[in-house]
Amino acid sequence: MTPNKQLDRDLGFEATMNKAKHEKRSNKCFVFLLAAFVILCAITLVFASLVLRVKRPLLQFESVSVNHLNHTTSPSSPSFNLTMVAQISVENPNLGRFEYGNSSVKVLYGVSIVGERELESGRVKGRENRAMNVSLNLRWDQVLSSGNLSSEILSRAFNLTAYTKLTGYVRLLKFFDKKKSIEMACLMRLNLTSNSVQNLQC
Repeated sequence: MTPNKQLDRDLGFEATMNKAKHEKRSNKCFVFLLAAFVILCAITLVFASLVLRVKRPLLQFESVSVNHLNHTTSPSSPSFNLTMVAQISVENPNLGRFEYGNSSVKVLYGVSIVGERELESGRVKGRENRAMNVSLNLRWDQVLSSGNLSSEILSRAFNLTAYTKLTGYVRLLKFFDKKKSIEMACLMRLNLTSNSVQNLQC
């Protein structure tokens, strides 16, 4: 074999080895990039499921008490004057704060609204609970003529319904907002003998 042919053979072998090493290095880079991409996707999914998952805040009537109650049980002209205080709590189970707009609390006798009180807008920090005391003056002008109410006043007990709804959004990471609405309806029985609210069910 001539020296030139031997040189060409050596150069060709070296080029083949260099090409094989380059392809092997490229394959390793591809594997590393693919692994990094999979890990990044997994981290993103975990982050989204734990941090960006937005739960519905909770709205509850903790208690309702009677502050003032005057009534007459005359069948011809029944009268009723009632002030009650409701303790309402808003619980935010999310990491970000919950902000809500103006709303109201309504008290109904049947389908008639006998009391209403506005609720101002507010916010509840992440993983915190906000309690509010709401005083409601109940008006009975529209329902005093009802035969059912007159008979229930005579029986010294009747049912009421309290309803409220809050609409707002949960803010996460200062730029991610998720709209949430929460509402609650509570049934209660007003006992005129003990001047108390019983059987509160929400």
